[in-house]
Amino acid sequence: MDSSIPIVQTHTTNVAVLGVVISLLREEKKIKQGQFAKQINMSSPSVSKIEQGTNTITYDTLLQIARALNSKVSEILNTTETLCDLLVARGIQVFDTDKEIQENTKKGKQSTSIQVYMSGKILKNLIKNSDKLYPKARNVQ
Repeated sequence: MDSSIPIVQTHTTNVAVLGVVISLLREEKKIKQGQFAKQINMSSPSVSKIEQGTNTITYDTLLQIARALNSKVSEILNTTETLCDLLVARGIQVFDTDKEIQENTKKGKQSTSIQVYMSGKILKNLIKNSDKLYPKARNVQ
C-alpha cells in the first residue's frame, strides 16, 4: 500500500446525530422549524443550531422537544444511539464531544489522513438516503 495516499477518516458527534434525529422527527410531523421553535420557547436560529449539531442541549430542552414532537425522550435517545451504531458500522467515527475530535485530528496529523467532519445537511442526507438508515434506527420498514 502506498503510504503517500491519504486515508480519509470521516467522523461526527453524538450531538450532530441527535440534531438530525430531532430534525427528521420534526419533518415527519410536518412541523415547520419556526412553529417548532415557538412550541419549545426557542428562537428559530437556536433550533437550527440544535438540528445541525452545533449546539448542545439540556435534558429540560430535550424534554420540551420530545413533548412538542409527541414523542418520548427515550425514543429520541434510542434512535440516536442506534443511528450512531449504524454509522460506526459504516466506518464513520462518532465522538462524544468536539474536544475528542480535536484530539483525534491531532493524532491524525502524524499520519497521512484527511479528517472529514460530518454535520448538518451532509449527515442528514447520509442518514436519510443511505440504505434507509433512519427507518432502520426507528424500526420502521
